[in-house]
Amino acid sequence: MDSTIKSTVERTRQYWYIDGFNEMLAGLVFMLLGAINFIGGLYAPSMGSAVLVGIGYPLVMLAWIFAGRVWVRSLKEKITYPRTGYVKYIQPQRSSRVKRMVTASFVAIAVSIITMVVIRGLDPFWVVLGTGLMIAAFIGYLAVQVPLNRFFVLAIWVAAVSIASAFIPVSENLQMGFLLTGSGLGWLVSGVLTLLSYLKNTRPTEPGMEEI
Repeated sequence: MDSTIKSTVERTRQYWYIDGFNEMLAGLVFMLLGAINFIGGLYAPSMGSAVLVGIGYPLVMLAWIFAGRVWVRSLKEKITYPRTGYVKYIQPQRSSRVKRMVTASFVAIAVSIITMVVIRGLDPFWVVLGTGLMIAAFIGYLAVQVPLNRFFVLAIWVAAVSIASAFIPVSENLQMGFLLTGSGLGWLVSGVLTLLSYLKNTRPTEPGMEEI
């Protein structure tokens, strides 16, 4: 019984990633964050460049939280559901969703501020390497939880990008820009390849309804 429930949960999680749209969104977000660092890296370290990162990061994260899910859902309604059906997930009450989104907004801002304060005194090499390895570790955790083998490959890619970025002899902002952009590229390629494979192996049908 427990194995059946576990299998159902895993299939539900995997179905959310079946078309690659979530990975493509994550790739765009990482590349936007990388662009912020590249822009900041064009200038000498100053209050202006710090403010750019401090404000730019939360804005991108908030766009991911609020607009990203809407974008992914619209793509699924147009492409995924007509091909492999609509899976209706158990949704929390609206008030709970609003509270969760507001909490996530404050967390995104707080993490950005705390990160800038904590890493200020660290060597840029360790800041970039540590950030990249933490991202890779999270992707590895996701690979186990979903589970999806392509996330293991993505985790290895991000770990390699973090090591390479940490050794590039440029400013910390540019190193972080290379790390985030490289990570985003990995997410984007993974999403595009997944989407192409999905489109190749499925055909539009009358959308069904399956409640989980």
